Amino acid sequence: YGYFVDIRMVPLVRQKIADRAFYALLKQSHSYFLNNFSGDLTHKINNLIDSTIELIKLFIDRFFGCGLALIFAIYTLSLVNIKFTIATLIWVSIFILVSILCFQKLSNLANHYSKSSTKTTASIADTLTNIVSVRLFAKQMYQRLKFFQIYKKRIVAEKEMQWAYFGMWFVYGYSFDLLQAVSLYFLIYDYQSG
Repeated sequence: YGYFVDIRMVPLVRQKIADRAFYALLKQSHSYFLNNFSGDLTHKINNLIDSTIELIKLFIDRFFGCGLALIFAIYTLSLVNIKFTIATLIWVSIFILVSILCFQKLSNLANHYSKSSTKTTASIADTLTNIVSVRLFAKQMYQRLKFFQIYKKRIVAEKEMQWAYFGMWFVYGYSFDLLQAVSLYFLIYDYQSG
């Protein structure tokens, strides 16, 4: 079904988002364009299109795929022994709690990274747009240094975001290992008990 979604749905959704975003941009006032860099606006539209598609795919894959698998697993485990079901439900609760607790921090870090990424793209686009002025006033090294500083901030923002994701998935991974250890203990204990 993933290929079906990618082929049938994604291009049309991408087109609608691009069309509406571009139209909304065209309706802005002249002062809006004077106060925003063209590269910044271009990157924001591209980011909106790509991010929305990724959210749709994530929702379809995670919610439907993983959600159905979880329901099926809990049902199957309940047929074997209620202890497995309880252990799995506790793990799912921890998983959801960690997700809720991390959501705001991850959202802020992702937003910060997105803004720094936008500034990077905007810096390149605006320098190239004004290349005549840059060369006329011999500002190549200035622009290079400015770009280096902007990109350095992007790297810091990306590292902060990636470390936060690593921490969250570290907790998820080892909590799942703990769930497997508890399940193995229940299996051995129940086997020895007959």
